[in-house]
Order: sequence, then structure tokens, then C-alpha cells
Amino acid sequence: MATGESLRSLMYNYRVLESTISLFVPVVCEELKEEYLKVRAPMYRQMCIQVTHLIFAAAEWLEIATDFETTWNAPNVICALDGKHIAINAPKDQGSAYFNYKKQHSIVLLALVYAKYNLLT
Repeated sequence: MATGESLRSLMYNYRVLESTISLFVPVVCEELKEEYLKVRAPMYRQMCIQVTHLIFAAAEWLEIATDFETTWNAPNVICALDGKHIAINAPKDQGSAYFNYKKQHSIVLLALVYAKYNLLT
């Protein structure tokens, strides 16, 4: 199911009628979603608690958006996201986990900034 194949393709791959597959695919997807949420929901709640300090009053949002528009000619923007690959020594027993397209081992540093290069803290 994660391959995005059509029901007809699954029918041929697993030798099960398309009508039968159409019955159990939604059930399996729902079960997977429920199990996923059991594992991930606590993590998402914690993340929401951690970023509550990023929620601004409407006046502050307008001020930040005005800074972006005047500085960068980008209307309705309140922050910018950018990333940088930081080269590292390959950790032991990690295989290709940190190997990137530049054929180096690296981690990615992501930063959110305001119009005048101030980091969101």
C-alpha cells in the first residue's frame, strides 16, 4: 500500500480480487493510522508545548511581516527557513545514515530567522 500502486496492480501482485482488496485496504489504513497516532501523538503534543513561545500577538506578526516586505520584498512572510549541511566524522555503525548527495557525512542545521537575520529563539 505504501508503494502507491493501484488496486488492479495489487490484485495481480497478490492474486486477490480487486473487489476484495478494495474492502480491506481502508481497514488496514485506518488501523495503521490509529497505531501511528498512539506512538506519535504524545510527541506532537510535546512539540506544541515547546513552540508556544513562538506564537505572537497580531500586532507583532504585522510588524514582522512589514519588515520582510520592506527588506526583502516578500509580502505576508513572518520568518524564513534555511538549512546548511555541516560536515561531520562518520559515526560508527551508521552506514549511510549521515551520507549526503555531496558524498560527505553531514548533519543538517535548520534555522528560522526574522527579516533582519535574528534567529527565532
